[in-house]
Amino acid sequence: MAERKPPDYAKLSLILGGASILGGVGYWLWQWRRAEAEARYQQKYREEKKAIAEVQQAFGLQPTGKLDAPTRALFQRLSEAASPPSP
Repeated sequence: MAERKPPDYAKLSLILGGASILGGVGYWLWQWRRAEAEARYQQKYREEKKAIAEVQQAFGLQPTGKLDAPTRALFQRLSEAASPPSP
């Protein structure tokens, strides 16, 4: 029967260390991309709140930037006025 060689712990340690580094880099890249996407969503959210507040101010409502009941009613009236009549 063939004699078993003892495991090479130095080589195994290097392989596991390399895998750990690759995993760390992958996790960092994933977090970086997720942070960029979150920043885009936050920017879009702020732009939409600002646009809603501008419409509210233009039509004499309190410019809160929120879609409260009076603002929803205003948008409903504006959409009905802008849509063509049905045949």
